[in-house]
Amino acid sequence: MGASSRVGSMIARVWRAGAFPVLTQARRGPCDLVWDPLADGTAPLEAFCAKQGRLSAIVSFVGATPGGSGEMSQTAALASCLLKAAKACGISRVLLASSSAVYGPGQNLTEAHPLLGSSDYARAKIDMENVAAGYRTPALNVCCLRIGNVAGADALLGPSGHHRYIDRYADGGGPMRSYIGLKSLARTLEALLGHTEPLPYFLNVATAPPVAMEELAEHRGLDWEWREAAPHTGHLQRITLDVSRLRAYVGDGVLKADAQSLVSELDGLDDTH
Repeated sequence: MGASSRVGSMIARVWRAGAFPVLTQARRGPCDLVWDPLADGTAPLEAFCAKQGRLSAIVSFVGATPGGSGEMSQTAALASCLLKAAKACGISRVLLASSSAVYGPGQNLTEAHPLLGSSDYARAKIDMENVAAGYRTPALNVCCLRIGNVAGADALLGPSGHHRYIDRYADGGGPMRSYIGLKSLARTLEALLGHTEPLPYFLNVATAPPVAMEELAEHRGLDWEWREAAPHTGHLQRITLDVSRLRAYVGDGVLKADAQSLVSELDGLDDTH
């Protein structure tokens, strides 16, 4: 779901290139299922499943996006409609794209960390998680994926013809973030979809270790320069996730990355660079 979103469309390209069985949904445009959950209710998905056969799972990228596009105020309602439809269709697993933004600033954040994110985007994802919890049953395994920065869909490496500025902190370095590449994200989703036991309600999703944003900019060949970080913002330099729980489901191989490998995962996927 959400095949028209940047991440959703690129994940679909990865899967189709690798012959992973995938059907796509969007509210308009070329896709397998044209469906607006808020306007159309559950009927289109039920009819689609009756024709295609029951779907094994749904991966949803619908709703709010970090840049402010997407249905910020409707994110929770979209999740509710989607999960209601999944239940009606007998779909047993739904992976919802949440975000590490729900935590707010911090280092080595685990799934048990308080949700202190204060941006509109973070609040939209927190509301979505709260609503989705009511649909989780033994018959419907709902898992919210608190995804870190996705290389190629973020503010640094995503589509932009503009000169970039990267904050420089007191130690001379820039921001450190937990990232994941698009191909690594696709492989992670595949592993989670194939897991036979119920998944936990929350999972942090990123590769390790965290990477410096200036290293990503250099490997990507971006036009960028330093900008001195504002005073009293040192706590924002390192915002990182603990992915120990995820590692238990997908293994170490998928979750190891560095700046060079993250950038290389964009090869053949990003038409904007």
